[in-house]
Amino acid sequence: MASAPAIGDIVGDFCLPGVRLDGETVHRRDYTLCEQRGKLLVLVFYPGDDTPVCSAQLCSYSDGLAG
Repeated sequence: MASAPAIGDIVGDFCLPGVRLDGETVHRRDYTLCEQRGKLLVLVFYPGDDTPVCSAQLCSYSDGLAG
């Protein structure tokens, strides 16, 4: 099994489904890594969707990016 990339490593392109919040509006679509190059990117994997802990954690990421 390959090891996880280190911070700052350049990785190959990939595509994942994602969500972008615009105020109260949720935009869902597929995102590719190559279109995000040069932008701030937080890639998060979490075990339980629509659970209080995961929702609060994901909101904290969004709030941190806004400032």
